[in-house]
Amino acid sequence: MHVDAETYYHDEGRTVRIPVAWTKTWGRYRVAYCTLGHAPEEFTEFPAALELIVRCLRWSAGLLPA
Repeated sequence: MHVDAETYYHDEGRTVRIPVAWTKTWGRYRVAYCTLGHAPEEFTEFPAALELIVRCLRWSAGLLPA
């Protein structure tokens, strides 16, 4: 698994670094996961989130190198 983006989660006085986007291969397939973009307006407000989704899709489709 390759972590493509991560954030920090703060709870009960602790700070934990967690992945929010990752990619991996599964046999001959490519898998991409992203927790960003729960609402469409987030992609307007945060264009980097849209770019991350587009790159994950392109990578999964084999349009970007592994």
